[in-house]
Amino acid sequence: MYASRRVSSVTVLLAAAIAVSVALPAAAQDPADAAGLRVEQVLWKPDGRGGGVIEVSYKLIAVTELPRHPSITYILDDQGGNKLELQRVAMVPPTEMDPDKAPVARFELQDTEGLYWPGDSITVIVAGLVQKGVVISGEGPEGYGAQRAEVETAAATVETEPSDAKLEVVKLMVAGGGALLDLRYRLSGVSQVQADERDSYILIPETGEKFYVLGVARIGTLATKDPGAAKTSFILIQNSQRKIKVGDRVTVVIAGAKVENVLVEDPIDG
Repeated sequence: MYASRRVSSVTVLLAAAIAVSVALPAAAQDPADAAGLRVEQVLWKPDGRGGGVIEVSYKLIAVTELPRHPSITYILDDQGGNKLELQRVAMVPPTEMDPDKAPVARFELQDTEGLYWPGDSITVIVAGLVQKGVVISGEGPEGYGAQRAEVETAAATVETEPSDAKLEVVKLMVAGGGALLDLRYRLSGVSQVQADERDSYILIPETGEKFYVLGVARIGTLATKDPGAAKTSFILIQNSQRKIKVGDRVTVVIAGAKVENVLVEDPIDG
């Protein structure tokens, strides 16, 4: 009966994921050198309470499909790996082939802990679209250098993820008519799976393209959060433009643990 309930819950999430993937906006075919997220500026401003407000301005250039739901929007500190999430759904502007004609959208993040400062290099993720190496602009308050050094020292003492994580892929299947990939796996050596872009994805070795865990508003990422509580865990991956097909061989990375040469199979019968 327990197994039946698990299959039923996965089926419900799969149905929700298919609905999200069908609803994603589409545009004309994009040139490879122009498509994607283009961050115009990341501006730091004081919030008057010792922290900062980070304003991100961006465009979408010739985006044919959003890898994840707009609620999956955040920034990452390239050095310390700190993550600051948007607490609402990001506005998704119309996509344009011509970057000069694309409208600029903005969102703000509240950094109450003082983790981000002008001059920091960050990664910006908007609905799964990624731009790395973005430098925060703005003028920090007097004495912020000492405060920044204190925060960095504290961050350096935080225990990192265990290095002995072991991943076993049970089965990797196409789902949702090819729009999704259904991964069943077992993982040991980690207590929790965050399933974010840094350490959980599927990779096409020949091209280097990465495919990330699907996120749904009010649900979050469609993945087993606690792999130790289940004999077999699952993750649903957004198969952008249905590029990965049955018979392909891919690399699977979950919580930093990697398995190469994984065969993509047909869905489970029934």
